[in-house]
Amino acid sequence: MAPTRTLTILAFAFSLAACSDDPAQSVADLGIADAGQLDSSVMDSSSSDATTDADSVDASPTDAAMSDGTVGDAAMIELCSSGSCAPRIFLLNTVALTGPDEEGRVPGFNLDGSEAIVCGQVDGMSPPPDNASGVDNSIGPTLGELVGDEMQNAIDDGSNLVVVQADGVDSLVNDSAVRITLWIARTPSGATLAHEGSGRLSPGQTFDTDALSYVDVAHTMAVYAFSSASIVGGRISATGGEALVFMPLMGTMLTTKLHEAQFRANIADGTLTQGVLGGAFDNEEFMTEFASHPELSELRTVFEATITNFSDMHPNIGGTMCSYTSIAVTFDGVNAVLSGTVVGGD
Repeated sequence: MAPTRTLTILAFAFSLAACSDDPAQSVADLGIADAGQLDSSVMDSSSSDATTDADSVDASPTDAAMSDGTVGDAAMIELCSSGSCAPRIFLLNTVALTGPDEEGRVPGFNLDGSEAIVCGQVDGMSPPPDNASGVDNSIGPTLGELVGDEMQNAIDDGSNLVVVQADGVDSLVNDSAVRITLWIARTPSGATLAHEGSGRLSPGQTFDTDALSYVDVAHTMAVYAFSSASIVGGRISATGGEALVFMPLMGTMLTTKLHEAQFRANIADGTLTQGVLGGAFDNEEFMTEFASHPELSELRTVFEATITNFSDMHPNIGGTMCSYTSIAVTFDGVNAVLSGTVVGGD
């Protein structure tokens, strides 16, 4: 959805990670051989075999693999003839609450499966490559105007880091059985973050995993995983998850869930591009979290009115009031390494 109203709230930064509808998904299910460890060298994703799935595109000896890892309609990049591939790890090094383009298109997803006006909010259209109608992203673009560079700054300085793990990737073009997990990442103790000339985090860096990425204290069950994912035409799509939203505000870290989350990105050898992650947060859950921080009490009334004003999901019987609000962020990612070390949670 494309809001036009102006917010009067203070700017804050978001960082997103996705959470499975099945919180009991274990590390073993993700192909991690040693419980509690994320060492990419010991992960097995043999459950996915795109070369034998009816929905996959069979590669012939004449299929051309592009040396730079890019994909195209005629390029079938076969990664693992055995069907057992090492996971692909990406650090999200750019994230933004992107506003509408020159044609008024906004990133996001049709979360409710409808193009109808809901609670006064009009659905939008997303830009290429998705070109989707019925897009629900009510509050994201307006928040983006206020947040400015704060979201990106939190990534550049290592405050809010998210790593995407793609398991079972047999082809970067078409693969009907892929697993996507997102990890809250931390810079290893004593390490210094490397940046490119643009100021963005450089590829190839190693990160620890925050204990908040797990359901259990033994670090055997991953929280942030999508239940379904596939690659079609070089674009990976994942559904069936929730997202944890971090909102640094006046020195306080707020957290709330995004429900019905979806994830899409172009996947290549070492990069994610044109990525979108979106969902809807429960207004009551958000305000409960807000109320748990008394230092923000003076802003509570403003925030509550703002969230209500942009609500666009799960309307009441009369359709006059919604209890959820949609949002989406865009991102790009570069290759990274998970150290296997879990930090925090003590």
